[in-house]
Amino acid sequence: LTKMSFLQDIDLFCDVIGSPWSQNVQVMLVLNKIDIFKEKIKRVPITVCPALKGYKGIQTDYEASLQHIKERFLEVAMKWDRNC
Repeated sequence: LTKMSFLQDIDLFCDVIGSPWSQNVQVMLVLNKIDIFKEKIKRVPITVCPALKGYKGIQTDYEASLQHIKERFLEVAMKWDRNC
């Protein structure tokens, strides 16, 4: 997880969700490289990314960190009034 790649991922997701072409299409979010994330979270907290500064959980907690990331994507989807 790098600062810029997560912001780019959120931006891309927002573009896809907000596109008129995807208004009546189901969108599936796939979070890959989970094995790498699981190891990296032990060394680098997700709060290094400005978009994740709001995370208040245990910095090395894999499940809680992953849940927070999922919630950020859901927030974007809900802004576009998507059925999540």
